[in-house]
Amino acid sequence: VSCISYSPDGKQMISGSGDETIRRWDLREVRVETGIMRTFDNIGLIFCIDISADSALVAGGSEYGTARIWSLDTVELIAGPFEAGEGSLMMS
Repeated sequence: VSCISYSPDGKQMISGSGDETIRRWDLREVRVETGIMRTFDNIGLIFCIDISADSALVAGGSEYGTARIWSLDTVELIAGPFEAGEGSLMMS
C-alpha cells in the first residue's frame, strides 16, 4: 500500500498500491468491500489518492504524473487520464 484516503463519514478507506490497484475497504468489518479496480496498466504505482466529499468518486495519481477518476459504485473510469505532474491530488 502506497497511499490511503478515508471517506468523509469514516466508514470506508481507499488504498492505492504498487501493484497498480485501488481497493475499497469497509472499516466497520475490516474487509475489502468491493472488487479490485485495475487502474494504470503498467505505468507505475499509485502515488496519491482521494475520495470525493459525497464518497461517489475516487481520484488516483500515478508515480509518473497521470491522474484518473473512477466511480466507486460502478468501478468505471469516469475521466482521464490527465497529465497531473508530480505530487499529490485532492478532490473538492
